[in-house]
Amino acid sequence: MWLIGATPADEDLYALKAGRLGDGRLSEKDSRNDNSWQDDSLHLCFAVSPELIEHFRNPRNVGELPPPAITVEASNPVCGDILRLSVRLESGRVAEAGYKVRGCAASIAAGSALTELLAGRDRAELAAVTAETVEAAVGGLSNESKHAAVLCVDAVRAIMKMC
Repeated sequence: MWLIGATPADEDLYALKAGRLGDGRLSEKDSRNDNSWQDDSLHLCFAVSPELIEHFRNPRNVGELPPPAITVEASNPVCGDILRLSVRLESGRVAEAGYKVRGCAASIAAGSALTELLAGRDRAELAAVTAETVEAAVGGLSNESKHAAVLCVDAVRAIMKMC
């Protein structure tokens, strides 16, 4: 698991737990390479999966598709994330999907994973896409990031209303 979400205040706590003294020198504990403090510090930020990191760093299918693709926009008024999802259908199945997102790392990664999930699905299979499906595709989401999966499902539901 990778850790994301550290703030300067967290960095100060990490330094204290690592045994760094206020003047930047290492304490005896840190100079021994005793990293047992790291296990105690996991509560300071949330853990994210390698899959989420991969989708965030290398998002797939970025961009809007030109007509005749169907494009919808879903937003979360609480956090301000916006997902624009484009889907091109052929013979009743998703032939291609693309997305643009303005939001957090989880929303970027979830949008990327969603486009891969949609490929080749028909209308009945689109209806089966749930927040849990999207969450599983990115290797899980913290409670603070579950809104990203819900945003994706909202966009899929909007697509289904259009086709």
